[in-house]
Amino acid sequence: MAAYVNKPLKNALIALRKEENQQTINEMARLLRDTSVLAPAVWDKEPEKDENGQLVFEPNTQIQLMIIQDANGKYFFPMFTSYDELRKTQQDNVHGLVLSFDQFMSFVEMAKDQIEGIVLDPFSENVPIDVEFLEGVARTKKSVIKATKLKKGDKINVREPVKKVEALIGALNSAAKEIPSIQALYLKERLEGDDVHWLVIVDMNPQDPKLFQRLGEACRGKTDNKDIEFIFSSMQVAQQIMADSMPIYTKGI
Repeated sequence: MAAYVNKPLKNALIALRKEENQQTINEMARLLRDTSVLAPAVWDKEPEKDENGQLVFEPNTQIQLMIIQDANGKYFFPMFTSYDELRKTQQDNVHGLVLSFDQFMSFVEMAKDQIEGIVLDPFSENVPIDVEFLEGVARTKKSVIKATKLKKGDKINVREPVKKVEALIGALNSAAKEIPSIQALYLKERLEGDDVHWLVIVDMNPQDPKLFQRLGEACRGKTDNKDIEFIFSSMQVAQQIMADSMPIYTKGI
């Protein structure tokens, strides 16, 4: 079985330590949420391995994650991006568990009265993340933004925003500037019965719906409690809207 290495998360931690800003923080949080970490742990019953080499624990197995204390006396669950980083603990009696965000968050929630949070690669980049921040990341995971799928000939009812939206436009523009493939953005309000939510048309090449989530995360707290829907400019319905609209963002402007 290949040794565990989460190089994208490691690179994000290095970038964060080099320059801490909203972009590097968001990228680290996104990768922490969507990938996995290596957590040192002990257990009272030896697991078996399935056909894919994955550990299978009995239902009543007691698993405890390792806890470390920082210079200020605060306790954290250490999490690592590779076995090389894990070995720096110099603990011979612990094992490494590869855990998804949801899996390690269950341990965090159970222990949040005793720990401050987690610390990523504590013996190199040493990035502590408190429980409150982790719970915020968890909320973004529950509201993953997906590309809208519309059939040819579908029509949608939109209008110009009726309230001031400078904060939302500013957030979208700032995020778009960091994504070279985005050429332009258009912002409308979409009306569906009694529901009103934001509609953002994204002109980008190549088209990558994964980046919708990145745009959505940049808008948190600036949406007036409305949902955001993203569609590509190549859709027929989007082209009809764009023909009578001015973009809120154009690359290079």
